[in-house]
Amino acid sequence: MATERRPAAISIVKALPAHSKIILFCERIQAAERLHRDLLECYPGAVGLYHSKMADNARRDMLEQYKYGSLRLLICCKALDEGLDIPSTDAGVIVSSGMSTRQRVQRLGRMLRHSKEIKRIYYLYIGESSEDGELVHGLGTLENNVPIVSLKYINGAFMHSEYEKLRGNVLKYISRRRQDTKLSEVLNLNIDRALLRGDFLLSEPVCRENFLASHTVAQRNYWTSVLYVIHARLGKL
Repeated sequence: MATERRPAAISIVKALPAHSKIILFCERIQAAERLHRDLLECYPGAVGLYHSKMADNARRDMLEQYKYGSLRLLICCKALDEGLDIPSTDAGVIVSSGMSTRQRVQRLGRMLRHSKEIKRIYYLYIGESSEDGELVHGLGTLENNVPIVSLKYINGAFMHSEYEKLRGNVLKYISRRRQDTKLSEVLNLNIDRALLRGDFLLSEPVCRENFLASHTVAQRNYWTSVLYVIHARLGKL
């Protein structure tokens, strides 16, 4: 199951907007280095690595490059939560599995106190085991109202039990008004994207702003789909 964590993390990175700044948290240096190599193949020159076995000046340089934009992705281990000023970040992805849920939450709480802004946190729950299974239930928030998107990853696919209920409500709502197989396919694809991007946690006004700012039919279709999910989450369908 450990080998599935890297493709799962990479899938989240690819699903997020191309300009997103993302920190990926690993528990072990070896795992961080492997993920770093994999992501460098996808995003040459845009991925940094930060861990305790690196020289102090190398770690500072990585953090500075991430802070000022020459690096968009930063992969790190425990060293990053030791009271550092973490730059503004669109998403944090918890890749490791070596801690209990409580330890992860405590660590993130400490880290967020030193962060200017982390907009979203992703937890990865891999496979069918009972490991941290409670993470896949509910749509919670962490300190400073940071949304948590907890994702179950099985056989190359992401799942979220609560989110699947929202999907079902949206599809039922649409089918009562319009029987259209192609529309359902587009909705399903966009709903999949909204889960990985975490856009279903946005407020309704922000979603509408994004719709109005859309320049293509595909973008408008996406934000319309997201709005349906938000309405389902708010009990408006």
